[in-house]
Amino acid sequence: MFDLAPPLRSRSGRTALVVSTQHWRSPFRIGSHHIAEEFARRGWRVAFVSAALSPLHLLPGVGAMKPVRWQSWRRGGEYDADTGVWHYVPFSLLPIAYARGLRQHWMVRNAWRFALPPIARVLRAAGFPTIDVALTDHFFHAQFFPSVEPRMTVYRAADITTDYPGGGNALAPLERRFARAADLVLATSVVVQAHMRSSCGVEALLLENGVELERFARPAARPPEYAALQGPIAVYVGAMDAWFDTPLLRLCAQRRPDVQFMLVGPPGDAAAALAGLPNVHLLGPRPHAALPAYLQHADVGLIPFRAVGSERFIAGINPLKAYEYIASGLPVVSTRLQSLPLSTAVRMADDHATFAQTLDATLLAPPAGVAANPAWDWRLRLVPLFDAIERRLASADA
Repeated sequence: MFDLAPPLRSRSGRTALVVSTQHWRSPFRIGSHHIAEEFARRGWRVAFVSAALSPLHLLPGVGAMKPVRWQSWRRGGEYDADTGVWHYVPFSLLPIAYARGLRQHWMVRNAWRFALPPIARVLRAAGFPTIDVALTDHFFHAQFFPSVEPRMTVYRAADITTDYPGGGNALAPLERRFARAADLVLATSVVVQAHMRSSCGVEALLLENGVELERFARPAARPPEYAALQGPIAVYVGAMDAWFDTPLLRLCAQRRPDVQFMLVGPPGDAAAALAGLPNVHLLGPRPHAALPAYLQHADVGLIPFRAVGSERFIAGINPLKAYEYIASGLPVVSTRLQSLPLSTAVRMADDHATFAQTLDATLLAPPAGVAANPAWDWRLRLVPLFDAIERRLASADA
């Protein structure tokens, strides 16, 4: 799928840089991946740069998919043969993701300066001497933009990042500074939009998440892990980090030993907490292209987020998994979130007991005719973004 050949000649002659928390080959396909692909589909030349590796990633147990990421750095980037997107994982001497307090402030401001080799040089060598539009999904990466001098900068606020568990509000001034300097700010939910207004003093364009409707609706074969299972299947796809409510999942599994709980994604600390439950299956990460099979052959999709301790962070989440569940024909049982997509397929609960009862009710009588809204398709969802980009660049050219 991947090779080092350059992409086809750009139809537009324009260049886009997308800087993301996730690398291109990550099993987590987030909005930044879809935006990069849409740039490429529209004829732009696209560079996709991820969060950097650091000396800490040389230690066992630090970071995921390290061989793939180190390979990207050693090769100086690679082209995706399917889309023509050039992607690269940089290396920095400063491990910004593992620092806290004032030290983290300094590291965030300077990490890109300590990249080896300098990323602007890598971009030039890859055929990106100039950048028309630079977009990032995290303000940590804003410090890199001055070195490439883009004509337009875009900040896509996908969550209330300053409320990320373990992150704290200490970094809020950095986000505020970048949001105010950006030419365009995007918010993935009305909650994030309100946060950008109140905390950063900027008006953000609401641009919720989307889904690859065709991919998730296309029938897929039953995955081998499901072959011998008996009874209903409840599936969760995604990270199992601080916001994942492991006690809630354990409660549901203990109450319903007849239900098979399939967890797709890195289990993290959840592995130990869920050990010994015969109906809980920790499958680990799966390629994004394989997800439709795991969803289509399940009976319900779960979003068991921690309502206590992560309230402000999860309030702004517009979960991609909800769109993917529904596009696969699955009803959804979720912790109450303010930013879930509007659909009769979604049922929410305010506490553990209600969540478990809602799961029971959904398995007993699932909603009829679960179907995604055609307007959720990524190509349609991203039209306002590209309209805004065209207006800005046209104004700059005038």
